[in-house]
Amino acid sequence: MYQKKYLAVLLVASMFNGQASHATTCIGYYNADKSSLLRIKDKSISAIELKQAIKKNTPISGFITTSDKRRINVKFTPGDLSLPMALAIHGLGDKKESLDPLISAFKSLINVPVLSLDTNLSGESLKAFLQDNKNEVPKVFSYQKDVADISEIVKSVGRNELFVLGHSKGGGLGYETSVSLKKDGIEILGLIPMAPYAQDGFKYSLSLLMSFNLPAELLQKLTNELSGIPVVGGPIEDSLKPFINTLGTISNQFREGLVGYFDYFSRFMGLPTTEDLIRTTMTPSLNDFMQRTYTEYFTEIAEKELNRPLNKKEYDFIQKQVDASISLTNGLLRNDNQEALDLLDGSKPLKIDPSIPVLLMVGQEDPLVTPPQMNLLKERLVNNGNHVTVYEVKNKGHFFPQQDPTTVATQIAEFMLKQISAKK
Repeated sequence: MYQKKYLAVLLVASMFNGQASHATTCIGYYNADKSSLLRIKDKSISAIELKQAIKKNTPISGFITTSDKRRINVKFTPGDLSLPMALAIHGLGDKKESLDPLISAFKSLINVPVLSLDTNLSGESLKAFLQDNKNEVPKVFSYQKDVADISEIVKSVGRNELFVLGHSKGGGLGYETSVSLKKDGIEILGLIPMAPYAQDGFKYSLSLLMSFNLPAELLQKLTNELSGIPVVGGPIEDSLKPFINTLGTISNQFREGLVGYFDYFSRFMGLPTTEDLIRTTMTPSLNDFMQRTYTEYFTEIAEKELNRPLNKKEYDFIQKQVDASISLTNGLLRNDNQEALDLLDGSKPLKIDPSIPVLLMVGQEDPLVTPPQMNLLKERLVNNGNHVTVYEVKNKGHFFPQQDPTTVATQIAEFMLKQISAKK
């Protein structure tokens, strides 16, 4: 049930720049609290301790303090050190433990060592952040800070070959982290985005609504209906295909040109763009919906874990989780200080190195990160020079890594083994 609520929240969260509310209740020091929901469960460790544990192949978990003074909770799971290490990144509003069943499943097939972590404002890292920042959550927390922190931690452990896998927002972060690490000389043997955040859902939906491809789509439908009829010179679909492609190109250019000219002059005159106008109109009601639904989602998960209703202090923490999730959503979007995390923006080249092979995974029934979106991403990656394998998980939605870890793990293990074999 709570996965459905989470999906509804993510679908809306990905469609606009939300505003975080700020509760003022002080929760206190989390490591002194008796509630398992609030208590900080790990101690601080140094980057040297993490590196030594990995070198000795012994399990370790704890908080690493980055150069920007943010505490990130990490966990190392031992494996065969002759194999590359895997970096696992969870999704928005989730925590590293959400990927544990999947990690166990693929480690039973290929025993790679794994480094997983709670990204900023998530899981144990959220508790540490609140403790270090007077119990306050910023309205916007940039994804670039996550990329910087993850890259810094990975570079410190001394492993020069890496697989990077991530789910949902973690898939987007995995892409950006791969770009960063590759520039620093770490070999990325494979990138495995699972239902990755590729583009602001609002922007993607807007582009579909504003496309004038209806004539081309109708012609394509007619072609499909007539596909069995023989004509002089070959099948009818071969005869009509050039017209369909031309019509689609013209309609796309018309849409992009119309919106592009409007937005160009809007920016030149200092006026809102098409996207800004629609977001401003829709934000209040969407913000209320996000606040309400995130609260329901996190409350239901916490009460299930504790097997009892929440007390006031725990419920106040839930509000902080809500604030944090909206802050992270805001941090994915374009603002004065950064470009949006947008892998489908055709006006900008992809940053990923063409030598990195990609296993792109998507749920067949995922309404948030849809198969058509992933087909667009595949096309962009192929045009960039990357070798791309797409696997569609049948009859599963956005949470397919948790719903069917065995199937997903099999694909991941086969991909890893193929890349390792190709390197020999």
